[in-house]
Amino acid sequence: MAHATPFPHIFSPLKIGPITVKNRLYNPPHGKSIGENNHPGERHLAYWEERAKGGIALIITEVESVHPTSRDSSPAGLSLRNWDDSIIPHYQKITSVIHTYDTKMFCQIYHSGQIASTFGYMPLWAASPIPSAKGPYAEVPKEMELEDIQEVIRAYGDAAVRAMTGGFDGVEIHISYWLPLTFLSSALNKRKDRYGGSLENRMRFLFEVVDEVYSRVGGRIAVGVRMNGDEARIGGWSLEEAKILCKNLEASGKIDFIDTTVGNPASEFTVPPMAMPHGYQLYVSKGIKEVVKKIPVFTVGRIVSPSHAERILADGHADMVGLVRALLADPEFPNKAREGRGDDIRQCVGANSCRSARRGHMPLRCIHNPTASKEREWGIGTLKPAAHKKRMLIVGGGPGGLEAARVAALRGHRVTLYEKEKKLGGQVNLAVKAPYREEFGGITEYLIRQIEKLGVDVHLGVEATPEVILAQKADAVIIATGSLPVKTGYSPVRADVEKLQGVDQPNVFTIWDVLQDKAELGEHIVFIDDNGHHEAAGTIEWLLDRGKKVEVVTRFNNVGAALEGTGDQQFFVPRVRKKGVVIHRVSWVEAIQDHTVRIYDLQTNEESTIQNVDSVVIAAGKVVNDSLYKALKGKVKELHRIGDCVAPRLVDHAIYEGHSLGRAL
Repeated sequence: MAHATPFPHIFSPLKIGPITVKNRLYNPPHGKSIGENNHPGERHLAYWEERAKGGIALIITEVESVHPTSRDSSPAGLSLRNWDDSIIPHYQKITSVIHTYDTKMFCQIYHSGQIASTFGYMPLWAASPIPSAKGPYAEVPKEMELEDIQEVIRAYGDAAVRAMTGGFDGVEIHISYWLPLTFLSSALNKRKDRYGGSLENRMRFLFEVVDEVYSRVGGRIAVGVRMNGDEARIGGWSLEEAKILCKNLEASGKIDFIDTTVGNPASEFTVPPMAMPHGYQLYVSKGIKEVVKKIPVFTVGRIVSPSHAERILADGHADMVGLVRALLADPEFPNKAREGRGDDIRQCVGANSCRSARRGHMPLRCIHNPTASKEREWGIGTLKPAAHKKRMLIVGGGPGGLEAARVAALRGHRVTLYEKEKKLGGQVNLAVKAPYREEFGGITEYLIRQIEKLGVDVHLGVEATPEVILAQKADAVIIATGSLPVKTGYSPVRADVEKLQGVDQPNVFTIWDVLQDKAELGEHIVFIDDNGHHEAAGTIEWLLDRGKKVEVVTRFNNVGAALEGTGDQQFFVPRVRKKGVVIHRVSWVEAIQDHTVRIYDLQTNEESTIQNVDSVVIAAGKVVNDSLYKALKGKVKELHRIGDCVAPRLVDHAIYEGHSLGRAL
């Protein structure tokens, strides 16, 4: 007899037009940069199949352009183009596999409009000649003529037919951000004809697209829209306008679902960082649900736990809950939730390393799920028991050591882990002290829960000396002792300068000193930022929140320069500016002399001084903590090292290496 699920609303079926999905969780569209000659190939299949194996009810593909004027903003071949029938066999191969898991698939069709790169010579097409706010793609588009509009409308219909022929269960017309929004938004539509002016006129293009698509495939597969409920731009498309549109769409009888979202391409609302609250987009789906009564409404936006998804459904705020990064972190989220194994879900923490990869046109990755984009090699069901069970000793309880312990224990090895501190977590324990970074601790919290369940023998507060390790006579030893901060502060333009003058003064500290409360700080602080990432940015804000006067000297164009790829910079920079930070951009330190810091402009070499400085904090890199590894080299038959004690990098590198080694031993 089957046990009742702890999440009855999640695990109830839902009718979407002519099809029914098995539960209320779906994988919304998101870019992957893994296309093969602009078609979905084996990597797409592996990625989507992993989510289907994990129990998701519905998968919606990433955007697939319908017309050659829908320009790519990624390198050639990586995006998907539904322009001709050559894509149909690729669709058929993928949908036939996904359907074996009782998972449905929708194809998202779109035209990029004004938002694209300047690749190629063909002009962009949009409702009006207004450039996108998304730099550096501020290209002025061509204002579409009436014949252009009709050509694109037909292209949407043709693309929908290809999707249906390819075995998809539905099509989703992407309104948000793209070409339809240039007609809908009064900020983007300045036309004087029947497609501009009043809301009725601005909605006309979308309704003609819907009419075309529904006339070609409606009733046989589901037809829906991805609806931007709030453009998040002053004078732009609003929730009240979206309500009117959605009410009219439902009344037309030609739409089977509405998938909601928020933002514009210049905002970070689409892939929000950790600073954004969970469920931040719910106000849109709730608003649409007030006027749409007969068709399902979908929602997304930092929903990372089954209990939150269940509450959204129970409260009637949406009919389907979207999981993008939550499934990137753990493709088995649905199955684990259904089986009551919530503690085993590797929850998304909003670190946005996935976004960094996407912006670099690399395959998607997850900061603490190293199997992301390696589904064929490392996916569900690929971890096999070790042929020879070993007695394994791991030194270092940071994320790399913990992941190595987890994977090795899962394979049946007997694992002992030594950590010299009294708490597991390594440098993650420092990271969580920064403002808006508390969730980062979820990375190691998950790993600690797992190794406890697996019976890993953990020794805290014990320094594993060479003598201690050799006495254990382990079959294999893994060194994961991490790295240590330095105060050298190399000059970015002076190769002959090994370290900054004055860094050995007693009022000069590292960011570790600060976050570990080991620094006796004054009120006026100069912060030397050669990091640009969360380590520096978080410490700067930590200091500001304690009322310190902080002047940042950085060789980058702005404070927190490396945060741009994670989506955090748009929130971080305004926050710290409001808190009073002073920023010396594209500059560096010449010398620290008592309570004076001499700096110079890296572009002009112009020198200046900062006077009456109480303390200096340096974020200038780390060095490997590899003394234990070197002491054991040649004395242990099977000796390995991973993470920062190989080379100081980021958390995902340590976890990746821990996972890879755990599989290999």
